[in-house]
Amino acid sequence: MFSNTFVIGVVLIAVSLYYSVHFNHDRSAISVESQIAIAWGNVIAAGFSLHGLRNKSRIAVGVNVNTDLIVSGTAVLKKLGIDSSGQAIDNAVIESLEELEQTFAFSLKNGAAIERIFSRSEDFEKVVQAADSLDEKQYFVGGNAALAGLKMADTWKGLEVLLIGPCGPRVRALLPPNIIVPKPSYKETDEVHLIMEFKRNERWGDYEAKVATRFISSYDVSNTEMSALSEFSRSVTDFSPDAVFFSGLHLLDGQPGVKKEEKMAALNQELSRLPSDLPVHLELASMADPELIKGIYTQVLSSVHSLGLNEQELSFMSSVNSGPHPEVYIRDGYPEVGAVADILYWILTSTQQGSWLTKAEQSSAAGWSSTLTRVHFHSLAFHIVATMNGTWINNAAAVSAGARIAGRQACDDGRIVDEKVELRVPQAFALSINHAPLRHRIVSVDPQNPVISWTRDNIQFHFTPVLVCKNPVKTVGLGDAISSTGFLFSQMVSSS
Repeated sequence: MFSNTFVIGVVLIAVSLYYSVHFNHDRSAISVESQIAIAWGNVIAAGFSLHGLRNKSRIAVGVNVNTDLIVSGTAVLKKLGIDSSGQAIDNAVIESLEELEQTFAFSLKNGAAIERIFSRSEDFEKVVQAADSLDEKQYFVGGNAALAGLKMADTWKGLEVLLIGPCGPRVRALLPPNIIVPKPSYKETDEVHLIMEFKRNERWGDYEAKVATRFISSYDVSNTEMSALSEFSRSVTDFSPDAVFFSGLHLLDGQPGVKKEEKMAALNQELSRLPSDLPVHLELASMADPELIKGIYTQVLSSVHSLGLNEQELSFMSSVNSGPHPEVYIRDGYPEVGAVADILYWILTSTQQGSWLTKAEQSSAAGWSSTLTRVHFHSLAFHIVATMNGTWINNAAAVSAGARIAGRQACDDGRIVDEKVELRVPQAFALSINHAPLRHRIVSVDPQNPVISWTRDNIQFHFTPVLVCKNPVKTVGLGDAISSTGFLFSQMVSSS
């Protein structure tokens, strides 16, 4: 009798051969990339004709907003009269201009896109003034919430977006007319994040950059303190939106435990003041504090309806909170599809059950309930939208729209250009690792029907590959653009 492993291996080989033949057949007539882009367009158009944005004409977004000042890193250091010290040191916090130079050298030498904060406002202000005095500089809107709001406002011209967060005069001047800033969010000065770029082969002292990237520094009080939380529910209620998109919790990373508890409790209080049928999406971002990700899982997720995250955040949440596959295997830039699906299933089911509660707490929490019914996972090579049955519709259009915007924005093009993108999804894959019926189900992507759907118990999954930009031009805010675009197309089903 053949073993399960042998049978799965044979199936994988057969599917891979089919995939190779199918993907290369008639390439001269129409490329695989074009087939996928056309199929996405059809799915999105069908979803729009059925649901469109009829359920979303006003969206509230918060709470982290800043101005990005983009300059040449070496030009700023020269303007400050700083020479190379010959030391490349990754300082966790910038305590002086000397440490700024050392950390920039480390970033340039290693091609590392890192972000560090200044410990003193006067030091950071001196650097910003030097950067602002340069002839070649650019100011852009920054911050996850603001970038998500910009993408949504740009996607649908008729959409009104309320942006809640510390908006100084420069940020407000850069916003399009359909983004509204409530008066409580007006600030006299902008929170500035300094983007010190360097080009490939650019030199600083003895070091030469292997790749083009950037070093980011800031001294940002308003966003770190999440000052906009205090007016969040009031501003949302006054605006009366159709949905809410929230980000900024990652700014609590590494802060004292008491402050994290206070801010998450404040967020839950603000969310409890909103109508229960108002869809709220929480977008995560890079963090390294186990205490923070545990608090988000146990204290915040059950209070939102939708969640967006990438493979690092997904793996971190699972490992810290005793979920499956604590170390998601990543190969050739993408995580294992089956492992991702297992973790998404775990997030939705465990949150519904309040599985982190003790038995005594579970018996006393008979009224326990969670509103989380949707998770949008995005990675370089593929996306998955997982929803509880009967809670969200238009999911195929949502995952297609998110994947399409990833390729467009990364290449900074208004459309998918074949020669600029490539398919990196595995040729064949299982839909689960720990659930036998799906572990034995091996699938491949059909470029003419690139959205794959399946169900596990009461969870529905919609998967699609990404057409990955070969030479990305614009990666800042990519995750926010993906999740916000997908959220626009998703429609929550009213329980009433």
